[in-house]
Amino acid sequence: TMECDYTVKRDEGKEWKHGGIIEDEDGQKRRSGMRLAATVYIADINDVNVKDVAERTLTQIFPMADQNWLFAQRGRHWRVDDTVDKEFDEEGDGAQSTKKQQWVDKGRTRFKFGDDLEDCNIRATKGMCESDEDETRKKCLKSCNIYIEDGPASTKKLSLEEAGGDEAMYQVCTQNRTAVETCRNYQDDTNVVSNFVVPKKKLEAGEMFPMIWRDNGSQTTPYAFQVGLPPELTTELLNYCDELGMIDLFRDFVGEHPIESLPTGQGPNGEFVTLADGNRWYAQRPEAKWMSNMHWIGPADEETHEEYIKVLAKGNLDVVLDGIGKYLGLDSLVAY
Repeated sequence: TMECDYTVKRDEGKEWKHGGIIEDEDGQKRRSGMRLAATVYIADINDVNVKDVAERTLTQIFPMADQNWLFAQRGRHWRVDDTVDKEFDEEGDGAQSTKKQQWVDKGRTRFKFGDDLEDCNIRATKGMCESDEDETRKKCLKSCNIYIEDGPASTKKLSLEEAGGDEAMYQVCTQNRTAVETCRNYQDDTNVVSNFVVPKKKLEAGEMFPMIWRDNGSQTTPYAFQVGLPPELTTELLNYCDELGMIDLFRDFVGEHPIESLPTGQGPNGEFVTLADGNRWYAQRPEAKWMSNMHWIGPADEETHEEYIKVLAKGNLDVVLDGIGKYLGLDSLVAY
């Protein structure tokens, strides 16, 4: 914000001068002084006041008067629990001192946004994100890049020169909610027959990698990923299936005793089964139109579901959830 130079006399009916070349009474011209002021809004945002605060304070081009965005900022820069005094024994002699915990800005929480108009992509290419503030800018939030979409920002296939002579190299750049971008190169395992890039180096447990077209390095969709699994997860699931007799059951399903494949609209293609743990499960297969004998099985009630969740926990699925949540900037996840 630029404030007036109140040392300069203002004639009646004329505008205040905020700086520039001023002519004195004797006709001499000089550059006036100018005072700059920074305006920072500070608020305790909650679900009760967010709408009112957004409408009253968000009057600039950005932030927009968007209560969803503002609510995602709540508590971001200060929380009473984040800056409380803590006791520390810094010298190791038993003497206690107090100091504030270090505050780290992790960015806003995640919130949903997108395009509300069908032709947002076209409008954006025509420059309407800036020329049409009243509609395009407000209704094409994604195409106009108004907000940061955390996660993969770009992917591309590197040339031999860009990759330092290495073949089949791809670059993946990700962005977090504070607009920090990180890029990393991956080499494709071309021995794997696929239309998609398969990292030659095995993904670490919880490591995320977007689905990328092998031919041009573009991302197939923003919502498909490969994720590294802890080896113990596979081991625990295989042991669980074996103990319950699930493996033998499926050999039977895809062999001599498949579930009946019903036409579309004839009800669920499935049947209830009881396995060795005494719990009830529900096995299914696709409708007849899919022409497939694939079968799958899932818990039939909450007791079975809870037993299954325990197996996932034993296999360290939490490492996978941690990787997914941090990569996509999520606030919470549930497995079911």
